[in-house]
Amino acid sequence: MIIDNILPHRILHKLRAAARLLHEMRDFQARVALGNKLNFRFWSKTHVWVTRYRSTIGKRQRVVVVIGSLGKTTTTRAIMTALHGHAPKWMHRADNCFSLVGINLLRQGPWKRHAVIEIGIGWPGQMGTYAAMLRPDLVVFTALAT
Repeated sequence: MIIDNILPHRILHKLRAAARLLHEMRDFQARVALGNKLNFRFWSKTHVWVTRYRSTIGKRQRVVVVIGSLGKTTTTRAIMTALHGHAPKWMHRADNCFSLVGINLLRQGPWKRHAVIEIGIGWPGQMGTYAAMLRPDLVVFTALAT
């Protein structure tokens, strides 16, 4: 997997241990809270890795970013199916913020001509950070809800 080659082994080990812990937790609210905490904690490191990836290995890859208030996951799956013939099984709801954005880009690998990323934001200014990190070639805006 491409993520094994880019992420340092120590960090990758911690991410896998955290994923196992999340999987074993029975209480849904506790699982969501822990997942959000870990996701935010690894955000600064993932941001650096993805920025390096986009300026070296992945600079020829076209990045399509899907944003909006409604329908992001469905639109992302439809675009992936149109470009690659299928939507991957690893794509889930709520994988669209902080470190998961970068991890989802790395999961698609540099060998694919197009990478499709779903992005959700939670506060003003957050989209600028994602844009600088991913440098998208195309942005799909689905809908704006108030």
